[in-house]
Amino acid sequence: MTPIGKKLKALSHNEGVRRVDLYSFLGEDLRALWHIKPFDGPELVRKKVAWQLDRLIKQLPREKHKVVARASFNIHDDPTSWLPDLTDRQEWLSRRKTEPRPSVRTSRRLMNRILADFEASLRASPPPVMPVTSDGAMQETELPDDGEQPSLDSQLDVETPLVPEPGIMPLVRGPRGCLLAVILVCLAAVAIPLLIFVIRAGTADDARNIPSPPVATEPSPTVEATASGKLYDAMQGSKGASVYSDPRGPSGNDGPKVKPWQKVKVSCKLYAPSLPSLDPDGYWYRLASEPWNNAYYAPANTFMNGDKPGENNHHTDWSIPDCPS
Repeated sequence: MTPIGKKLKALSHNEGVRRVDLYSFLGEDLRALWHIKPFDGPELVRKKVAWQLDRLIKQLPREKHKVVARASFNIHDDPTSWLPDLTDRQEWLSRRKTEPRPSVRTSRRLMNRILADFEASLRASPPPVMPVTSDGAMQETELPDDGEQPSLDSQLDVETPLVPEPGIMPLVRGPRGCLLAVILVCLAAVAIPLLIFVIRAGTADDARNIPSPPVATEPSPTVEATASGKLYDAMQGSKGASVYSDPRGPSGNDGPKVKPWQKVKVSCKLYAPSLPSLDPDGYWYRLASEPWNNAYYAPANTFMNGDKPGENNHHTDWSIPDCPS
């Protein structure tokens, strides 16, 4: 499975598209594929991701596959399915009143096939740009496929504003209509020059007080969180973990191991799927506690991540920010 495939699989776990760190979680590859820009706000990022996923879901051959995929990525039409845990969403599917009602086991089996299809589709052809207006709403006249509004609009509050075409005035008839047209033309002849004068005067007076426009750079909330010195609690699992100074190319055990059930402080998480054992998320934690002192990393999926002993539902704590690159 390629890094894109692994990232899609990780996106279908936990909160799906409703995770709070969606922008940073996607990574550079998916952000580039899905045309997500650094200046997009959190809600626009979520709409773009859901729109791209829904476009892929519409291509699936059977209704059962579509239902499973929407529930896995947490974009199902029914708000009662918007649960923060993937297993809970799969159990919801198996208990719902309408067909199809796939079992949890069936949902997991189908998702492996669906993720492979999605990965192949993304490799075969570049995804289109989600058509949006200036306020982030989808344009009804530029919808993909068969032109139908995506089914996820109701849950993401996507609306299409009614904007008249520029340069076209409403048709008016009769004497009153003619009189109204003459009045509008006269008002425009007076108001437009006055408006231009006011704008130019205001621009000249305030030019020195207008700050330069910000440079569009990729937001780095995770860098700020790390720079602020905030640390996060993490408890190791029952087997302990080896640590490495270079998670992108680990070799040997070049640091003191984390002991079973040991509690440590973590400064950030790093995506580096360099070992098969890092599945499904591919993340490491940078250990801030002594004796590691932010110089060593341990696999995130060896920690409890909020689970109780005997559970293995969460492989990464998504509240921990990404490490600065």
